[in-house]
Amino acid sequence: MILDPKRKREIRQLMFVAERYLSLSEPARHQASRKLGDTAAHFESGATPSGEIQQLTFLAADLSSAGIRLATIDEILYRADSDRPGYKTCVRYFSWKDLPEGSALPNDAEWLHVMLRDSIGHDEPPQGRTTSLATRRGERQDLIEGLSFARAYETLKSIAVKLRSHLEEEHHIELTPAIG
Repeated sequence: MILDPKRKREIRQLMFVAERYLSLSEPARHQASRKLGDTAAHFESGATPSGEIQQLTFLAADLSSAGIRLATIDEILYRADSDRPGYKTCVRYFSWKDLPEGSALPNDAEWLHVMLRDSIGHDEPPQGRTTSLATRRGERQDLIEGLSFARAYETLKSIAVKLRSHLEEEHHIELTPAIG
């Protein structure tokens, strides 16, 4: 399906901003030993976290902001019946109550941006994870928290490159030059 001019403009803007957030989060490449979940405990007491934890928190926010925008582009493509392979699979996995037997957690290398968007947009999974949907959402949170900053950055960067190529080649959308 052909995307209308309004959607193309929206996609251009989302990609421009996503690439800016990726540029801001580039220092994450050097944080291979730190995990995205390392910062949460430092906010339990209400005390001001250390400078390092503050910086890691901002890097995580920049990575998440990039992911949200990349996922929104995939959502626009999905609603226009022009989705990329696998987007539906990821969305269904984390939103459908009943999935076919043997459904597996999507590969973060292709769908980290969707997992980040949905993780930010939903309540944290309940303790005890009483339903299969809560279990899947808990798995998503565990996967995100266990990723190194470096892996998250490289994965999102790869997704952005593939998505940019798809938009330019399949949808003939002229995008601004990539930032960074």
